[in-house]
Formats: sequence, C-alpha cells, structure tokens
Amino acid sequence: MRQRLGRQLLKTLSAANEGTLLSSLRTGLGDLQLALCFHRVGPERDKLCMPSAEIDRLIAFCLEARGELTVSFDDGYQSAADYLLSRAQRWPQIEWLYFVCPQKTEQRAEPELAEIERCLEIGRLPNASLGNHTNTHRRLSLLSPDDVLEELSSSQRDFERLFGPQLHFAMPFGVPGVDFSADHVDELRSLGEFFIWSTEPRPFHPRERRAGSVLPRFAVDGRRRWKETAVHIALHALRTRVLGDGRF
Repeated sequence: MRQRLGRQLLKTLSAANEGTLLSSLRTGLGDLQLALCFHRVGPERDKLCMPSAEIDRLIAFCLEARGELTVSFDDGYQSAADYLLSRAQRWPQIEWLYFVCPQKTEQRAEPELAEIERCLEIGRLPNASLGNHTNTHRRLSLLSPDDVLEELSSSQRDFERLFGPQLHFAMPFGVPGVDFSADHVDELRSLGEFFIWSTEPRPFHPRERRAGSVLPRFAVDGRRRWKETAVHIALHALRTRVLGDGRF
C-alpha cells in the first residue's frame, strides 16, 4: 500500500512542467553532490534496465540542475560499457564509474558481461574509473565474518591483478544497515584507502568525499520515467537537508 502510494506520488509530481521540476531539483540540491547508479542499458524496462534515451534525458536534466554529476554502472554489463564509452566524450564533466565483479568478468560467467579489454578501455578514459563490486556479489550481511574478509580481500587482489589499484568499491546491493554494517565498512577501510559507494538514496556534501567514506548513490529504477526519478531525487535532497549526512 505504501509503495503504491509512493509510486502514485512520483507520477503526480512528475506531471509538473520541466521548468518547475528543474527549479525544485536545483533548490533541493544546492551545493550537494549527486551520484546515480544504473545497471543495464536496453529497450526493455525492468528494475535494472533502462533505455539509453531515458538515461540521456535524466543525465542532461541533472547536469542542468547541478552542473556536475557522478554516473555509475554496477555489475559490469556489456550494454553499460557500450553506453559509457559512447557518452564519456559527450559529457566530459561527468565522473563515470564502472563497477565489475572481477572473478565473474575474468571467467565471463554471464554472456551479458563485458570483456576485460572493454573494461580496460573504460579505465583509460580521462573522466572514468573502474571499481570493485566483489567477486560473488553476495550480501555481506548474510556472510560470516571470515567469509566477508575472504570476499573483500580476494576480490581486491583479483581486481588489482586485472585492472590496477582499487580506487572505488561498491557494496553489493548497497543499502546501509540492511546489506552491510559498520563492521563491514571497518573491514574495507583496513584494506586500503579508496572510496566506498552505497545505494543510500541521497545526495552528499562535498566534505563527505574522502578516502574511506561511504558515499551514497541513487539506484535508478528502470521502470520509472526519467521525470519520476528526478522527482525522487528532489524529494530526497530536501530530506537530506533536514536530516543531514548518512550513517557511516
């Protein structure tokens, strides 16, 4: 019931003209920084897949509101790699992040995954970076402490063997307090200095961006139209201004 009402609210508010929505998003964000998280790119619409034209429109709108943006893709899909490589030059002001599961990528465990050379091509872009997303993509909250340490350390070794230093890490699934805990964050921090990304739906203050910090991203639901996602971001931006920074 609550989810249905939430979807209806987004649809209703997204009916506003673009100028009004842009003003609301710009006001809500202020000097806050914004990161988006996508997965697959394609004509079908499901939670993890969105058409390229819709992604383009959302990105352009967020850039118009804020002027800078981080756009990330999780899981290492070929369609996402193709999209990123085709758009990075168009939007050089965007920070592009491409998160892979190194073991799955090396073994081509799924036919939809990008090849290693394609990933390396992304890593050579001046405005893009590769990041680690663990080898097995299991929820850390469901693993024993020993298994967590093995997952984090082995995936880092594999990532660095294939792609170089680990500068970014994205939590599998990524919801703070549900998919990972403060203990998991501490474990990651013990492995080196890099940015840790969650899927907590909020923008973040520039002061939060430092090595070892847990930075939030809006996981974009491909079933929504781009304007509904823009409304979702604007509402959470206002909420962040009231409640402040995240948990970690």
